[in-house]
Amino acid sequence: MTIEISEGKYGEITINNKSKLKNSVIENSIRSIKSNEIIESKKLESTLIRLNQIPGIDAKSTLQPGAENGQADLIIDIKDENAINGDLSIDNFGNKDTGTYKVAGSVVLRNPSGIGDQLNLRAMASNLENQYQRIAYQLPTNIGDSKIGFSYSSIQYKVGGASKDLNLSGNVNSQSIFLQQPIISQVDKYADLQIQYEDRVIKDKGDYYGSTIKKQINVLSMTFSGGGVGIMSDRSVSNFSATYSTGRAAVHNPDWDAFYQTSRRFQGVFSKLVINANQTKWFTNKLSIFGQVYAQWADKNLDSSEKIGLGGPYGVRAYSASDDSGDIGFITNIELRHAMMPQTQISAFYDYGKIRLNKNGWGGGNPFIQRAAMGAALEWSSKHGSIKLISALPISPGRSTLAKKAPSVWIQTSYSF
Repeated sequence: MTIEISEGKYGEITINNKSKLKNSVIENSIRSIKSNEIIESKKLESTLIRLNQIPGIDAKSTLQPGAENGQADLIIDIKDENAINGDLSIDNFGNKDTGTYKVAGSVVLRNPSGIGDQLNLRAMASNLENQYQRIAYQLPTNIGDSKIGFSYSSIQYKVGGASKDLNLSGNVNSQSIFLQQPIISQVDKYADLQIQYEDRVIKDKGDYYGSTIKKQINVLSMTFSGGGVGIMSDRSVSNFSATYSTGRAAVHNPDWDAFYQTSRRFQGVFSKLVINANQTKWFTNKLSIFGQVYAQWADKNLDSSEKIGLGGPYGVRAYSASDDSGDIGFITNIELRHAMMPQTQISAFYDYGKIRLNKNGWGGGNPFIQRAAMGAALEWSSKHGSIKLISALPISPGRSTLAKKAPSVWIQTSYSF
């Protein structure tokens, strides 16, 4: 008896394309899979993951016996999926000066041109005439698996609350271009690299300024992001990103430029590094712990649009979204979560953050500010919507005594289609 063992090879490769995605895009995505080559499971897995990352399609593969001994034919079936998606949300995540209550909506068009492209539209309005609009478009380059994208966004704001009598208002217009390249695409891990250039123009006006102040900020950034399952420990999911930015800030009003040169001193070339890392660890199917660290470092004073903010529903949650911001700092969140039912989760959390208001201090006073909070959250989610309720009470950092301040309550409801 003779037993012969040989490595399996690809026979015929067949594409059953029932989507509107062009065959040339599909062929570029599976270019690493060739007839008569040895079948490598990780390469096939990575190829299918990247193919399914093309917007608006669903791809599945099947291996079946080939015409020759030791060969397997590969059949790839592709169909359209989720051509249009969107969401609508209502929350109180804003601040009292530009509008606490917000209504936001977005629409995503996947593969509208049949080339694997995607169009994103988003708009937001607050109860105090604060408005935001953004349009973004991306498409594959057909060079490797990279994508190129463009975006334009606009903010129009009017300050109310205690500062209403100053008639402060303004707008921020931003346009950017980016190039994204996947590095690792596997079932249990991923890594991407993105390079982006942004041009941002800020115009502030009001009785306090006497005239319109125009600032322009140009930023070139590089982001490395990744994550996966079981990277740091068993039964865990981890994600991280690191963004290095360098740019130039300018003030196009001679009088205000001279004033800022002797005070905030943010003009000129700057650099900053932002790191964000989080992990969810499951102890049981229902009990888990979530931890996150967000940190920023800068080499000089920054414009307010580049600073790290302490408060808000994504920071130290007992403080307003308009709380202090700084050039350097970090925020850490720790959350113990329990799934009460498949769609309902309750959690208890602790937040802590510390910032340096300005890299190079001015005006005297303590340049460091720290905040801490503890609280609880309740979240219900389904396929087409979610409701989130958060209550957080400020505490004195480093001490267990509660600060004399009422708790902050955040609520958000959303619907998706």
